[in-house]
Amino acid sequence: MADKKHFLKDLGTSTVAIVVSEGSEARTFVVHEKLICERSEFFRVGLDGRWKESEDREVQLPEEDPSTFALYVQALYAGHIAESEPEESLPTKYTMMGNLFALAQKMVDTGTQNVIIKAIHDRVRAELWPEGKLACDDLIKMIDTMWEVLPEDSPVREFLISIFTAYKMNLWYYQDECPELEQLLEHLPSDYLARLSVSLIRQHRRHEAEKGIMALDDFLLP
Repeated sequence: MADKKHFLKDLGTSTVAIVVSEGSEARTFVVHEKLICERSEFFRVGLDGRWKESEDREVQLPEEDPSTFALYVQALYAGHIAESEPEESLPTKYTMMGNLFALAQKMVDTGTQNVIIKAIHDRVRAELWPEGKLACDDLIKMIDTMWEVLPEDSPVREFLISIFTAYKMNLWYYQDECPELEQLLEHLPSDYLARLSVSLIRQHRRHEAEKGIMALDDFLLP
């Protein structure tokens, strides 16, 4: 669903050209200045006269990825992220959302970050929870990318933890699948794993408290 806050008649006529990447990979995006400055503190500060670019109405982002910035522009105008699957040459869906979140963090754009969080929530809930699909390298890369750009006290970090706790994805792993899970988790930051462990312990304690103390026979060796 499109973002109803932004209609074309409200955006004015002033635009800014944003050149993303360099050389043959460079791509220029023309965006309404009012829209991008309302959403992004990065552009709002930069285009208020402090940058040379504010005079030229052209901003250079040589280190950013054009395909990720294209998604960012879509989120600005439409208020959602495309559901079509990426081409083979592009990152897979979760990785793309992680890269987009990191870009929105640089742009200081919490509105777009919330659009991404909702998209991740809906996708994880639809794919991993009811169908019991296992964690994949794509999902792990997304968590790693987002975790690294977030401040320590960000609620989004709790959301990333909840992918393994609230959705109980860990319950779908049988003994012979654990080595695969261990290999995936090795790619996550140590502080993520520490907080995940604490969350799972708390979850287990709540479950055991509700269930009651297990019978002694359950602990005896065969």
